[in-house]
Amino acid sequence: MKHLKIAVIISPVTCAFQIQDQTHRESDFGPDGTTQFRASNGITISSCHSPDFDSNCDILFVRGADVSKDARVVVVDSPQNIKRISDAVREYNATFSDTKGEDENTYVEIIG
Repeated sequence: MKHLKIAVIISPVTCAFQIQDQTHRESDFGPDGTTQFRASNGITISSCHSPDFDSNCDILFVRGADVSKDARVVVVDSPQNIKRISDAVREYNATFSDTKGEDENTYVEIIG
């Protein structure tokens, strides 16, 4: 079973996320030996280099080859994109889960 968990950080001045847990990376991350997963909301989750978010291309980069940046906190441009990221992670987990239903451990929301 593959799993991805993020911490969502929301404050009056910023929205951000940090990868809390990721069971697979690089060619083991996506389906059929690929590094990517495409969510139905248009966001591609990619395990190539290090955590980041490209809002222009709708790509959520998670842990990949550069393990020195695994703990990176990534600032996101809007609360709407944080929601889209959370939805894409939830779909990733549901796709690769052995259990039915929504995974309640998809993300932790931190409001500060």
